[in-house]
Amino acid sequence: MFRKLLYPTDLSELSLKGLEWTMRNLLKGESEILIAHLIDPAAGLRTPEITRNTEDFLERISEDLSARNIKNSIFLETGDAKELLPDLAHSAGCSASVLFASAHEKVTPFVRMLPIPHLIAKCPQDRIPPDDPFEEIVLCTDLSPERTDSMLTQLRPLLEGFQTRLTLLHSVVLEDPGTSDEIFRTASEALEEVKIAVREWNPSTEAVLVSGEPEEEILKQCALIGAKLVVVGLSTHGELWNLLIGSTAEPIIERSTSPVLVLPV
Repeated sequence: MFRKLLYPTDLSELSLKGLEWTMRNLLKGESEILIAHLIDPAAGLRTPEITRNTEDFLERISEDLSARNIKNSIFLETGDAKELLPDLAHSAGCSASVLFASAHEKVTPFVRMLPIPHLIAKCPQDRIPPDDPFEEIVLCTDLSPERTDSMLTQLRPLLEGFQTRLTLLHSVVLEDPGTSDEIFRTASEALEEVKIAVREWNPSTEAVLVSGEPEEEILKQCALIGAKLVVVGLSTHGELWNLLIGSTAEPIIERSTSPVLVLPV
């Protein structure tokens, strides 16, 4: 999955620290990183000067990465991210993207641009997340067999060589007291089946079933578990992706204090 990473950067201190985190935790072997920076067209007459200075800065970054035997390339253009980044990701053959953002920045518009896996790290007080994100993972599942299988199939190769504690998390909405027990029982049985199957290749796997507002309960459980990575699945059907259960998408991606791995399913 992390064979060739697209790393959009605004060249802020947070983004540069995030680049170092990415190299420590995601790049291995023959992995390659494409560092992309877009200059705002509003720069106007200052664009040539900004471009020269930015080129010099990015070249120094590239030289440093090359000296550390990290395969890399640089993309620098003036223009709109919505127009340039999808074409760049496709033409360069990027297998995933990594984005570091401050807590107040909206990141879901970026996620919707590219139907590839994304690792999104929103950083309160611009604090970089801890290393070893594959140590404690929470995978959020809607228990759809097709989507759940797709997520696990994509996740499994990433966990090879790691001793990962994996929690399968599902949230049910119990609105009708007359059917609540049956809904909870059915979901519990389905979640247990998934857990048993996953334990065949990741023994340290548990399952947690909660009820209530999905986005609130999911975020609460992730915090209680101490997740270092939250995994969610996005449907690529239709014009916009739909995460888990419709509007559950934005709160998880935007509010999670742990990095979120978004997988297309």
